[in-house]
Amino acid sequence: MPTAFEPAIHATTASLALQAEGEYVLEATLLMAGEEIDHTELRFSVTANVMPARLRPELPHYLADRLADLRSLQGEKDGLSLVLENKTRPAVLTTMTGLRLDGTLLTRHEIQIETHAGRAPLPRRLDLALGRRVRVYVVTGEALAPGAHTLEADVSVAGVGSGRLLIEGQVPAEAPSAL
Repeated sequence: MPTAFEPAIHATTASLALQAEGEYVLEATLLMAGEEIDHTELRFSVTANVMPARLRPELPHYLADRLADLRSLQGEKDGLSLVLENKTRPAVLTTMTGLRLDGTLLTRHEIQIETHAGRAPLPRRLDLALGRRVRVYVVTGEALAPGAHTLEADVSVAGVGSGRLLIEGQVPAEAPSAL
């Protein structure tokens, strides 16, 4: 036991070579003169699968419908795009993160918006004027496969609301070219 003049905490690193996935318990017991003074345990799991992040609640449909065209998802040659259309009041988009395409987290992408001069990176604060449509591009470097798709995005619109926004769309199969 440390005295009044010694530090009360001694930390060390424990490295464990765990060969198999599973639930483990690391137990520690403090003994003094053969008597148990304290006992603690640390429960943890080892897995090759990452635990899914807790998703934000979905925006209520009436609000989501007033912030975006919920059927606007379409494929682009370098990713996909969607349309934000503010029908609530003048507002500012402050966050668009946690993008999931068909339930899979998009880890490498860039978000751009359509401007009069072409595409530009999504600014930190995007003014959403009332009634103005803004096309947002999610650049992944790959074209979207044909079929039905759903994009989920965690959005925050200052003064309006925040939550998960779901945008759906259908990418048509390419028509065979005439020879």
